[in-house]
Amino acid sequence: MHFDGAIDASTGEAQNPEMVTFYNMTKVEVDLLDQLCQKNNVQRSTRQWPMVLFYDFLNIAAINSFCIYRHHCAASTTNAKRAEFLENLSWALIKPQIERRAKIETLPRELRRRAKLLVGIQEETMQQYNKTGSRGRCYQCGRQRNKMSRKWCYKCNDWVCVYHLKNICTSCVQSQ
Repeated sequence: MHFDGAIDASTGEAQNPEMVTFYNMTKVEVDLLDQLCQKNNVQRSTRQWPMVLFYDFLNIAAINSFCIYRHHCAASTTNAKRAEFLENLSWALIKPQIERRAKIETLPRELRRRAKLLVGIQEETMQQYNKTGSRGRCYQCGRQRNKMSRKWCYKCNDWVCVYHLKNICTSCVQSQ
């Protein structure tokens, strides 16, 4: 079909090659794939052609995985929603990376706290010890303000200034 110039007899006077007739018969699936890709598209604006290909591969892989999911796993459930499936799929793909990053001690504290909050990891409480007579830098103010304080959070034992102090620090209040 691809290498011989065979003419399809069913096209009549148009005398289309068999290749063109075959494409016209199967292009419905290609159009449907394009429509599904555009409905839940992950593609971002970029000038790098490898990234465009990568985004296209992601779109097509998501559609293929949803078809397999519906065929095998969701036969017992009624009307599996594609958007819900894509959300669960994306969460399953990024959750191990978020858990890995939440354990990196050199990341900024706020980033680690948010990562732990996302994946549901409980922050470990440190042993409480008395910090009387010493001073420390408020961990929430950052290096630019450089606020020194004699007060600390009773939950995480980090130094906090009067502005951030509420018996326990504001980040511990948010995590409760």
